Amino acid sequence: MRYARSGDVAIAYQVVGSGGPDVVFMRGIAGDLVSTWDQPLLVRHVQGLADCGRVLMLDTIREYASEQLEASGEVEEIHRRHAHHFLEVADRANLN
Repeated sequence: MRYARSGDVAIAYQVVGSGGPDVVFMRGIAGDLVSTWDQPLLVRHVQGLADCGRVLMLDTIREYASEQLEASGEVEEIHRRHAHHFLEVADRANLN
């Protein structure tokens, strides 16, 4: 996995194949780059595209953000604050 940044925009990406025309492949909300390699039909699709040129597989920012969170050492604190926030939301909405 590689990362690129331009100003406030960051993306995670992988490159498959070489030469030829560039083909951009994005999973979007359907999944991330890592899970692509767990799905045989997608693997065959990407490999077929790579036979024709270079495939630039882009991912949403969540992949980058997840790795940055892990590196920060604050995962447990962020999870605790996230859970606390949504418990407060549920309390205000009388959902619990």
